[in-house]
Amino acid sequence: KFDKIAVGDSVVFTVSAKMTKTGLIVNSAEVFKLDQVDNVLTNNIASVQLNDPNGEMIGLSKICGEPTLISQGVYDVPFTIYVTNMGQTDIKNIQVVDNLEKAFSRNAGFKQELITVTADSMFKVNPGYTGRGTNINLLVPEGSTLKKGQRGKVTFTVRVDLSLVNAIDFFNQAEVTAGPGGIAGVCKDLSNTGTNPDPDNDGDPLNNDEPTRIPLIFQNTSARGTIGCALAVVDTLKQANGSYNITYMSVIKNLGNVAITGVTLVDSLTSFIGKNYSIVGKTTISKGSTLKLNPKFDGGLSNAANANILLPDSSLTMAAGRTDTITFTINVMPDSTAKISNQVVASSNIDGRKISDYSNQGLVIKIGDDAVTLLTFPTSEEVGMIVQGGLSLDGNGVNDTWIIKNIPKGVTINVEVYNRWGHKVYRKDAYDNSWKGNATEGIRFGNDDLPDGTYFYRVYDPAGKLKTQVGYLTISR
Repeated sequence: KFDKIAVGDSVVFTVSAKMTKTGLIVNSAEVFKLDQVDNVLTNNIASVQLNDPNGEMIGLSKICGEPTLISQGVYDVPFTIYVTNMGQTDIKNIQVVDNLEKAFSRNAGFKQELITVTADSMFKVNPGYTGRGTNINLLVPEGSTLKKGQRGKVTFTVRVDLSLVNAIDFFNQAEVTAGPGGIAGVCKDLSNTGTNPDPDNDGDPLNNDEPTRIPLIFQNTSARGTIGCALAVVDTLKQANGSYNITYMSVIKNLGNVAITGVTLVDSLTSFIGKNYSIVGKTTISKGSTLKLNPKFDGGLSNAANANILLPDSSLTMAAGRTDTITFTINVMPDSTAKISNQVVASSNIDGRKISDYSNQGLVIKIGDDAVTLLTFPTSEEVGMIVQGGLSLDGNGVNDTWIIKNIPKGVTINVEVYNRWGHKVYRKDAYDNSWKGNATEGIRFGNDDLPDGTYFYRVYDPAGKLKTQVGYLTISR
């Protein structure tokens, strides 16, 4: 209810609803109970169709059974994948892709040349499936179909030697693609852990994609060392000559249960962006870190050794569970591609064995995810707000609050932050760059600090002078 709306003003409100029926769903809003004469009634109602009643929708879910220890470091790991037709028509040409190298890392030793796949009768299995390389397709699309409302099952067991694998925790995720009428790839979904592809029951499996944890518990008590890293762009600032100062933050962590030595973090910038850049300012590292920065770091401009951000001092140790953040800034002139990519590699030694990890994009380390960190420059002279991509709350004085730059004088902005389930966890009108990763919305227990992870943000000018920006940010402590 609105008591009064000023001339020329408008009101925006949001309603969340859960759809619990199939078929055509249309939502309508209507203005009514006006206390004055309205000479134009045709614009008092608006409707929007929320779904496609004849559309195709497919959901994927996956479980991992209890692994069986075969010998030291060698396990049989069983998987079951459920494919569900959640649409309103039959779906043909179904393909399920499962890359086991991504789940267990490149260092895993697979003991089967071919992995035996079994499936329900509506699917045709691929007899050449290995789970690695190019042989990661579980099905033959031409023989795989699901009728409306039907669910099918695919199972297999992989024997894998993990004695030389760096990771301790393992996660797996499959992907399904399908298409009606013989057009593969029209609909798709990433697997969600469990047996239900849509556990929030909102009719959309695409917003449920939690990877399946592989419940491996190493039977030996020997020391295990492993390392992980991530890389994010946390700030960009356009210079007068058209170049940009880009600030990167890398998170590096000892994920093992013993201290590691000789830690290196290599960023071969010349391999990604050529030599058209320079290092700006000083590289910084977390307070209390035992690692040493390389004062000659330049991304490999002078020589390959100076692509190492750290000095590989074997006398220095990184304690088990220790996390450090490293921040550095480069200046680069955008070329015709208007985008650059970057990636760091963390390495160390444990008992004479080298362990390493390629960074993933963001500030949350995801072992097995080697996605490069990508930055796209503005494609026009129109420069909007510059939103910081993450918070690193480790007390080093860098990125300890969420900063939004380039806001014109006299303009105030409002911000909203949502978690991965779409629940609002933070809101502030007239934002003042003070947020430190705490929750202000929803149910909270204990302190208000949000857990590490990826969040969705919306930044907008309530007066409509600036373009609304949406995107993702990461929180890392």
